[in-house]
Amino acid sequence: MAGKIIPFGYASQGSEQRLAALMENEQTLLVDIRSKPYSQRPQWQGETLKAAWGKRYRPIWEFGNRNYNNNLPIELAAPYTGWKIVKPWLEAGHDLVLMCACKDFASCHRADVSRYIMDKMPEVEIVMEVSSDGIDESTLRAQNIPYVPPELDNAYELMQQIAKAEAAKARAKVPVDYWTRDADWKAKIVSDVKSKY
Repeated sequence: MAGKIIPFGYASQGSEQRLAALMENEQTLLVDIRSKPYSQRPQWQGETLKAAWGKRYRPIWEFGNRNYNNNLPIELAAPYTGWKIVKPWLEAGHDLVLMCACKDFASCHRADVSRYIMDKMPEVEIVMEVSSDGIDESTLRAQNIPYVPPELDNAYELMQQIAKAEAAKARAKVPVDYWTRDADWKAKIVSDVKSKY
């Protein structure tokens, strides 16, 4: 049975405790998908994480966002190479905590990495944490649907259709730049939802 992927952003309160809980299973790996394993917060430096988790800490810069912090669309550094690295771990049943700093999954490249992995290995399940506003995103994980604010929760069916269309595009061998998206990606989907309801 394939392992699961667990997107994790550490820029929120209680992140150290949440990570410790996620890592309780000895088969779980901490996959650092930042372009560089650096943080201004010492506990999130690559060296600190390596000291804490040993061989279970795996920095994979290939899944990093080349355009981090410059307002350009997300562009994964070398996603196919990253995939070749993590594939055997998933096949061996390891759960992967995909770690980045960003608080919001939908606007972070963790969403792109998760989608890329799911395209390559559809049986992989995404396990989402409860979002900071208390909305449980796990109900959206099967279709890899972005978070929808509570006022739009009646739009769930439309969001499923959008996600299925995105998945179909991914399987249709679209150009590599499909895995990049502009900064308004989430806003476009929410706008589509609002226009239907």
